Amino acid sequence: MSQLYFYTLRDVRVEGDVQFPGLFPKLYSHLDDHDLTLDDLFNYNQSVQPSSQKKWFEGMMMDPGSSLNQSKYIHKEDIPKLIGLNLSYFDETNMKKKEYERFIEHLLKAHTTMEYGLYFGARKANSEKEFMDSMNIANPRDKSQTLVYYTNIEKLLDHVDEMREKLHLKSRLLYFNMGWNYGVRDENSAVYTGENRYDFICKMRSFSNEELEMSETVCQIPLPVELFNFTFRNLSHNTFKGGRKKTKKKKKSLKEKHKLQKNRNEAKKYIDDFVNGKGKLPRLTQIKKFTTKLGGIEVKTLDEVIVHTITEHWLVMHPSKLNDFITNIID
Repeated sequence: MSQLYFYTLRDVRVEGDVQFPGLFPKLYSHLDDHDLTLDDLFNYNQSVQPSSQKKWFEGMMMDPGSSLNQSKYIHKEDIPKLIGLNLSYFDETNMKKKEYERFIEHLLKAHTTMEYGLYFGARKANSEKEFMDSMNIANPRDKSQTLVYYTNIEKLLDHVDEMREKLHLKSRLLYFNMGWNYGVRDENSAVYTGENRYDFICKMRSFSNEELEMSETVCQIPLPVELFNFTFRNLSHNTFKGGRKKTKKKKKSLKEKHKLQKNRNEAKKYIDDFVNGKGKLPRLTQIKKFTTKLGGIEVKTLDEVIVHTITEHWLVMHPSKLNDFITNIID
């Protein structure tokens, strides 16, 4: 019977520059797709030196705006225990100033809707050797490498059970989503309770590796690196060799072609109207300025709600269709 492996990626070397590779969940989205930089939010000499690295980290976790405190699934009474667990894995004596700045940068790079936790991919293999053979291992001379932490499912579930019992935690600390939901559970999510180990593993085993590649498993506690084996992947390569199997394209019927052309014409008309100021135009319905605290420092931010707009999501998902809507090219 095949084994299940969990893996997670950490950018450890980018163009020869070593990055922070720890296993602590992210806390804020201040550096996610914004114009802000770490220097705008954090100054080591002003923030850390008056106290300590550990105190500053603790303050970030305790802040009401952190993803830990905002979690939908973690019981409030468990939060102080999880803060203590994070601090127990944090060793400030091993962090120089530059390393600590990378650590803070990691904590600030959550997605805006991201649930608190560590995110893992999953893969089936008959042995650890087969799992390793399926991966694109980096050449030691590659300037840009990704650190791949991996462990088998039994080992991770044993550790989660141990932490729940040791800390008397009420929260369900591990769950599986079939799609990439940034940790949001849905009706198809499988939540590990400690009593359903067999069913939880069987459900994950029921999916192919191609399907598991699109999934996420979220662990809502920090983890010790000793729990994992590791290897390196070239930053520019896919994690695993091959990929989804190519399927033979089915020839479209005349009816399907007419429907596709109709949809394209409607989409083109919508965008033409949008460009020419016709129809439903973008409308700002809400704008809100607010201040949030980041480890004791107040950070001002702006929240806007705009309806009837062409979203960045559409542009990302359909880049190949953009040329269909360009009628004038200006040099």
